[in-house]
Amino acid sequence: MRLIFTLVFFGVLSNCGFHPIVENNLNAPRFQHYIKIDQPKDRNEFIVREHLFRLLEPPIEEKYLLSFSTNISSNTGIVTKENQTTRYILNSTTDYSIRNIETGDILYAGTVFGTSSYSSNINTTTYSSNVSKQNSMQRLSRFTAEKIITEIEINGSDWLKKDAIKKQSN
Repeated sequence: MRLIFTLVFFGVLSNCGFHPIVENNLNAPRFQHYIKIDQPKDRNEFIVREHLFRLLEPPIEEKYLLSFSTNISSNTGIVTKENQTTRYILNSTTDYSIRNIETGDILYAGTVFGTSSYSSNINTTTYSSNVSKQNSMQRLSRFTAEKIITEIEINGSDWLKKDAIKKQSN
């Protein structure tokens, strides 16, 4: 009975229509190999850019420009009875776009939201509070870079098709 169940199970699985998302030839260049990352405007954008460099491979040919702008705001998270803040919440909004370098057309644009927090206890020094804040900003920047790459990966084939159609019509 177990043998029959196992054969039926694997027989159904083999005919489910599953196809891997990854292309068959992993050595073929992917669209990430054509993306150049724009210059940062401040320290937070520099951290995002550095993490994007780690996630994307160096471009073979620079066909597309990934530009982004990050805005980070700090809000009070926890306030003690003595009216002292002990927890801060950082919220970021990053608008990004992918532009065809040759034509200047925006092929894809999106917005990424992120949140991080850090502690600033009553008994801590200013130095430790600043280190906590910097670590939280770095976590938030890394998270932002990872979300941008994820959205690019998910939607990459769509904007590449649109770009190819524009090139054919010109």
